[in-house]
Amino acid sequence: MKARLKAATTIVAFFLFSSVTLTQTMAASLSSTISADQHKMSQLQSQAQQTTETIQAQRTKMITIKSMLAHDESSLKAIDAGLSENLRAMRQTERHIETLKHSVREKQIEIDRCKAQLRHQMQTMYENGTDKYIAVILASTSWNDFLSRLYLLITIAKADQGLEHRMITLRNRLGRDERMQRSLYSTLAQRHDSFVLLKQANLVIQAQRQRNLAQLSASIQSETVAHGELESQIQLTQGQIHQLEVQTAQAEALMQNHTYVQQTESSMTSINLTHLLSYAETFMGIPYVWGGESPSGFDCSGFTQYVFGHFGISINRTAAEQFAQGVSVSTSQLAPGDLVFFSTYAPGATHVGIYMGNGLMIDAQDYGVSIDHVFNSYWGPRYIGAREIVKN
Repeated sequence: MKARLKAATTIVAFFLFSSVTLTQTMAASLSSTISADQHKMSQLQSQAQQTTETIQAQRTKMITIKSMLAHDESSLKAIDAGLSENLRAMRQTERHIETLKHSVREKQIEIDRCKAQLRHQMQTMYENGTDKYIAVILASTSWNDFLSRLYLLITIAKADQGLEHRMITLRNRLGRDERMQRSLYSTLAQRHDSFVLLKQANLVIQAQRQRNLAQLSASIQSETVAHGELESQIQLTQGQIHQLEVQTAQAEALMQNHTYVQQTESSMTSINLTHLLSYAETFMGIPYVWGGESPSGFDCSGFTQYVFGHFGISINRTAAEQFAQGVSVSTSQLAPGDLVFFSTYAPGATHVGIYMGNGLMIDAQDYGVSIDHVFNSYWGPRYIGAREIVKN
C-alpha cells in the first residue's frame, strides 16, 4: 500500500513538473512573439506619426500655394487693367496723331488759298494781269501812282511772307506735336509689350503652382491612405497582441490541467519521424492553393494534415485548430515532427509547418511546398510556438 502511494505521489509530482515546464516554455515562446509585435506596433505608430506630420506639412504648403495663387490672380487683374488702360491711351494717341496730320493738311490748304487770293487781287488790280512785281511798278503813270503801286506790292509781299512764316511756324509746331505723340505712342507700345510678357510670366508661374497644388493634393491623398493603412495595421497588431495574450493565458490554464496533460501525452502515437519527413519532402514544389488539401495543391494546414494523415495521425484542419492540439514545446526543445506555428495575416496561428531539425521546416507557402528557416528574418518575428503531436 505504501509502495503504491509512493508511486502515485511520484507520478503526480512528475505531471506537476511537466505541467509547469510546458507552461513556462509556451509562455516564453508567446512572450517573445508579443514583444516582437509590440516592437512592430511601436514602429507602426512612429510611421503613422511621420505620415501625420507629412500631411500637416503638405497642407501648410497647400495653404501657402493657394495664397500665392490668390496673389497671382490679383496681379493678373492689375496687369489686365494696365493693359486695358495702356491700349486706351494708345488708341487716344493714334487719334491725336491723325488729328494733327489732318490739321497740318487743313492749314496748308488754307495758306495756299490765301496766297492764291492775294495773287488774284493783284492781277485784277492791274490790267496787264501780270504778277511780276517789276512790271507793275514800271506800268505806273505818275510818281504818286508809282508810290501807290510800290506800297501795294510791299503790302502784298509782306502778307505773302507773313502767310509763309505762319505756315512754317504752324507746320513746325504741328510736326513737333506729332513727334511727341509718336514718341508717346512708342513708349505706350513698349509698355504694352512689357505688360504682355509680364502676364505670360504670371500665367506660367500660376500654372506651375497649380501643378504643385495638384501634386500636393495627390500626395496628401496618398499619405492619408497610407496613414489609414498604418492605423489598420496598428489596430490589427493590437488585436494580435491581445489575441496572443489570451492564447498565452489559455495555454497556461490548459497546461495546469493535469488531466489534459496526462490524456494528451498518453494518447500520443509513436511513428517513424524519418519516414514522415521523407514523405513530406516528396511533395516539394507542389503549388500553393488556398484551401488545398491534396497533392494537386496544398495550403499550409492542408499539407500538415495530409502528411500526418498518411501515417494515421488525425489532426484538425486549420492552423488555429492545430495550434490548440498536442503539447506546447519550447524553442530549445524543438524536435523533428513538431508543428511550428506563425501569426501572419491575422491574429493567432495563421501558418503552420513541420519542423525538420537544425532550425528548418517544411511547409506549404506562397512558393509552394518548400523548406525554409523557422527563425529567418521573415518567419522569426512571426513565430508564436510549437506543438508536439506525436511521440519522438
